[in-house]
Amino acid sequence: MAVAGSPADSQPAAVQAAFAGLRERFLAGLPQRWQEIAAAGTGPALLDALHRLVGAAASYGLADLGQAARRAEGLARDGSATATPTPAQSAALAAALAELRRLIDAAVTVR
Repeated sequence: MAVAGSPADSQPAAVQAAFAGLRERFLAGLPQRWQEIAAAGTGPALLDALHRLVGAAASYGLADLGQAARRAEGLARDGSATATPTPAQSAALAAALAELRRLIDAAVTVR
């Protein structure tokens, strides 16, 4: 079955089934993606992991997850622009990452 709002919605059943399989693999891989984000610390590795999630989440019909990853990416970029992030920047990034984790857990649970 196609995901509402997904690129496969108007496609033949075979394409929708293939998309559903790809989406399922994406969802199954979310815990590993979270581990990469959590292990990245700060800087380029974190920005890269978040950026990859931004694009992929939207492609699989998970707009809220993609938006949360985009928020975290922006905060991580802002914090890495200075030598030492301010406490407020660090707190905002931590909150954004906690929200991202919550959405990842929800996506994995609902699948």
